[in-house]
Amino acid sequence: MIPAPVRNALEQVVALLSAGRFEDLERLDRGGRMKAGEWRRGVEEYGKKLILPPPEDLDTADVVSLRGSEDSAWSVWYRLWTEEEGKSDLSVELTVRSIGGDDMNVTLDDLRVP
Repeated sequence: MIPAPVRNALEQVVALLSAGRFEDLERLDRGGRMKAGEWRRGVEEYGKKLILPPPEDLDTADVVSLRGSEDSAWSVWYRLWTEEEGKSDLSVELTVRSIGGDDMNVTLDDLRVP
């Protein structure tokens, strides 16, 4: 079972990506590494339609606790789903930091095909 802050962040990120809401994704991202246009381009270059995964699939995310952080923090890697493929080769990488209760900071690190 993945930590609640990680699951909450992952649900938000996957929902925004699947809906093509790249500006909202950019606002969610605390790190600001990629802009909305870059997220859009990455999805378009992959060439498949992103869809929401089965809810239980979020538990398959690779989650690694980060040490040396004042808050609880995790590095997360998750393979996205497409209409054409089901679970795809396209993945999203993010860092989640719990800042108390249900509050969290999300840094979107990358969108890639391994």
